[in-house]
Amino acid sequence: MIVIKVGGSILKDKEDIVSLPKIIGELNKNEKIIIIVSALNGVTNLLIEGTKNEEEIDKIAIEVYNKYSKFISMFGYDKNSKEALLKLKRELLKTAKMIKTEKFNQNTKNKFISYGEKMSTIVLHSILMQNGISSIPVINPILFTYKKQGDDLVNQKKTKAILRNAIKNNNITIVPGFIGIDKNGYSTIIGRGGSDYTATIIAKILNINKVILITDVPGIMTADPRIIDNPVTIKYLSVGEAVELAHLGAKKFHPKTFEPIINTNISVIIRCLYSNNTTTISESYQVNSLKGITFTKDLTEIKIESLNIVGRIGSASHIINLVKKCNVNIISLAQPISETTIQIFIKKEDENRLIKELKKDQYIKKIEINSVSAISVVGNKLSDNLTNAKMIKMAAEHNLISFSRGINNISSTFILDSEKGENFFYDLHDKLKKGKI
Repeated sequence: MIVIKVGGSILKDKEDIVSLPKIIGELNKNEKIIIIVSALNGVTNLLIEGTKNEEEIDKIAIEVYNKYSKFISMFGYDKNSKEALLKLKRELLKTAKMIKTEKFNQNTKNKFISYGEKMSTIVLHSILMQNGISSIPVINPILFTYKKQGDDLVNQKKTKAILRNAIKNNNITIVPGFIGIDKNGYSTIIGRGGSDYTATIIAKILNINKVILITDVPGIMTADPRIIDNPVTIKYLSVGEAVELAHLGAKKFHPKTFEPIINTNISVIIRCLYSNNTTTISESYQVNSLKGITFTKDLTEIKIESLNIVGRIGSASHIINLVKKCNVNIISLAQPISETTIQIFIKKEDENRLIKELKKDQYIKKIEINSVSAISVVGNKLSDNLTNAKMIKMAAEHNLISFSRGINNISSTFILDSEKGENFFYDLHDKLKKGKI
């Protein structure tokens, strides 16, 4: 058995409808398949907007249904699929009405947001049927979740029971990603990009050793193709490298996507619908090399200077609590042993409200603000100090502000002045491609 995840970005036109069944049909010749589906491109954003705009929520619900109806009508669909979509439309409008009468009920809002994935199960089932491939769509969530420190986590034992009942002896089973259900029967959301995580956690729970994520891009690339003109597909990654790249924002993976396959024999293949390029992720691949670079712009360095914080127990904690009070995430933090300064790196969009709060504090005497960018490099070769030394020397030529290392020394992050950072990023990527680091 294999697990396949089909993203909403590849369900948009007739070319996709032709290509996808061919891939699934070929894989199904030798294996039973569980397919995880996402909502159509843009649908989740629409549904979230609906939960925030009660005046427009009915209109948005109908717009979502129309997107699916229009898409499925491109190739014709059977009476059962049509009726199933109409039933989901009625449920969606009923949920919209509940949101308007039960103000601030997050459980109902989660249920409203879940209908994108539910409708996608019907759409993909119909596409496969039109191509002579039988499948069983499972509309209800198959992840059993529980709350821990505000997060919805997967109860693997109870999820396994739900899965066993859902897939039975089916040749192909289609299930929704991204959404779950708790002990009270309420819908839960496991986060953006959660369909990738749904695929890997299902593989772990059912001891399936192969996951294929079908996407619209040629695997994971050495850098973001929207920023750089000539990135190449990374053919192989260790699980640790993939985890670091996910947390650093590569391909917008859910940060937990690859955590279920740590210390397992599960391989994840990221496959492009439109080309033969793939990235394979496995614990068995531990080649000592650099793999990819990420570039994060629009960051702000806030440098706090004061002799009043020298030697004060809890001074750094005091600053962090001020940041927390403003609901701002610290991307990176640095403090010299002299304790005379603290550097905080945050998103530029959070700058104004944090500065306003810091200026109220009696212990802070001087605040310096700079625009910066972060360049992160990932690869097992970073455990070698000489490799880091070479990059630090390069970064120093571009006005290096801060340097830090990631978990197990698999990644290194350089923070530079925003104008210098982009040049360093291009320079570093060029050397990585040529194997000069």
